[in-house]
Amino acid sequence: MNGTRSRFHADARRRERNASPDPERTLAAVLGAFAAMTLLVTCGNGGARSGEAPESAKAPSASDRPPVVASALELRVVYVEGEARAFGPAGERPLDLGDAIAPGETLRTGALSALEFELGDVATLRLSADSSVSVDLAVAEALGSDVRVRASLGLSAGSLLSKVRALAGGDSFRVTTDHAYCGVRGTEFLVSVSDGDATRVVVKEGRVAALHAGPVIDRLAAASGSDGLARAALGVLVVLAPSAGAGETLVIGAADAAKADAALGALELELSSVARNPPPSNGLPWDPFAVNPAESERPAVPSEDELATGRRLVAPSLPLPVKASREDLEVFGAKAPPAPEPKPGARAPALPHPAIAAGWTVSARPARGALVQVPGLDGFVLLSVDSGGSLAASDATGAVLWRKYVEGAQGGHPVTYKGRVYVSGSRELVVLDGATGLELARRPVEPGAGDRAAPFPDGVLLASATGFDLIDPDTAATLREVRVEGGVSMSPAHFQGLAAVVDKGGRFMLYDVASGEKRLEIATSARNPLPSAPRIFESLACFGDSSGLVVLVDLGEGRVRWERRMSEGPASELELNASGTVAFAGDTIRAWDADGLELMEPIRGVSAPPLLSRDALYFGTVSGELVVWRIGPPPPAKTGSAALGDIASARPLLAGGFLYIGTRGGKLVKLDPAKLSP
Repeated sequence: MNGTRSRFHADARRRERNASPDPERTLAAVLGAFAAMTLLVTCGNGGARSGEAPESAKAPSASDRPPVVASALELRVVYVEGEARAFGPAGERPLDLGDAIAPGETLRTGALSALEFELGDVATLRLSADSSVSVDLAVAEALGSDVRVRASLGLSAGSLLSKVRALAGGDSFRVTTDHAYCGVRGTEFLVSVSDGDATRVVVKEGRVAALHAGPVIDRLAAASGSDGLARAALGVLVVLAPSAGAGETLVIGAADAAKADAALGALELELSSVARNPPPSNGLPWDPFAVNPAESERPAVPSEDELATGRRLVAPSLPLPVKASREDLEVFGAKAPPAPEPKPGARAPALPHPAIAAGWTVSARPARGALVQVPGLDGFVLLSVDSGGSLAASDATGAVLWRKYVEGAQGGHPVTYKGRVYVSGSRELVVLDGATGLELARRPVEPGAGDRAAPFPDGVLLASATGFDLIDPDTAATLREVRVEGGVSMSPAHFQGLAAVVDKGGRFMLYDVASGEKRLEIATSARNPLPSAPRIFESLACFGDSSGLVVLVDLGEGRVRWERRMSEGPASELELNASGTVAFAGDTIRAWDADGLELMEPIRGVSAPPLLSRDALYFGTVSGELVVWRIGPPPPAKTGSAALGDIASARPLLAGGFLYIGTRGGKLVKLDPAKLSP
């Protein structure tokens, strides 16, 4: 092994002398070298022919190994406060003290609720209010006299507090989110998902390593069972992953994960040209987060020089832990130092802006998507969806009337029709009574086929993989199927008794729902339209695609009026009326008139989708303001603003003469537009 390391270092020094004078080698070359070195050391013989493992490293055949005996760990509820439910293959059920939890189930808590459960003798876990976690793995594995436990939990919303005992050799415990894989060695720590855009890890004791999540990591993990090089590369990446110790916080955002995964795409390309060797195995599944895995399963640890080089090159893509704040540590019940007393002459807190008529909290998580009013009811009912997929209904006084969780509904686009509410999640459409929240019906939806239903005479339109369906507004049963050549990925819309759809190739079409006959087709340059429905005003319709193309079509004339390009795909449905077309992408608003002329300079620093009402554009900013612009007739101008005391995170709603704003703090703010400061 030492000889192999010496040959590797000599080769590395020779490559450096022959390389260009640039001191910063590429990430692909360095990590590719790490992976190759690790594979050589693991296989044990640097002189073996490519593609052939040396005899000493070949895994014993299956017939020579004893079988692996696996058994599920016992999971049991030890505390329930408020509402907690389990969802799994057997359906949905409430959770009570002492109930067993099955691996594969998803656990969810309601508002002002908490759930505590034990995972064998490995850990005690506490799920906070409005949270969702799946039990992906909870198993004890025995191979002869060797026994280990492995557990993996998937946190999709809210917070999970874990107290893990000291793990033995080969054991592993991790919490996964959309942004990170968090592996521990025995500790007390909190993982939370914030606004759907970041994973936050707070550590009270021990240490937690957080490897970013992304397609490259997933592909390496999938290949690690049969590909020694992929296994070695993944092992090295785990070594390089940032970690937080006692009293530290680590935040990995969606942008951090995407940046790191893009950098590692070069590593994947580098590995694609290297000869493969199967990994050695002692019969137990390999786990990169395992504590002291069996010797034959463990990748060799890179040298300090190699790790220093790797950290230097990888560091720009990886976040660093920081000292935990007072608020972070309070979740553990720790006594935090008291807040400092205000200094003499300190400014008093600002009073609310005169335009703010009321404000109330509806969730512990940020509002998402769009605020919606339910028409046709006796009283005012306002709907908001938070980043965890929970729908809340409020009345005009701020009282929360009811709540409902719909899996995958974080996009936040409920649709109302005749007192009913239609909420589309990633797997299902749920029909609710708008006044009571009572579930009337549900039906599965096909992934990638729009993100909302559309009201239609005598029914509701719903996209499918092959076209769209007309469904019963009360039972959600299919009344009629209409096939669309090319398939539909965008939600449908209603136009003068016809169904308006855009296929995956960007063709805007109108269909007679009763006969299934296509009445109009307009070819556009769009590809992969966004799932939101097209916005229609009089005879004009607009929509966007994932590349950032914005299209306005004239349905009366059957032609494309104009197409304009943005830097990225719109983050929500477009706004359209007589004043113009408005699109929101990233943190920027752009607007065009009916001829495609830009109405104003792009507005940046916007925090949420805007609302266009007549000639006024309402939107929130990252500085915590609500701003109103007049966009028509020209010249456009800012006409008012108000400090919200929070940051807007959902499309506003104008109803009954008031403006309603959803915020990142889970609040709804009610404003009087007439009192906005000029």
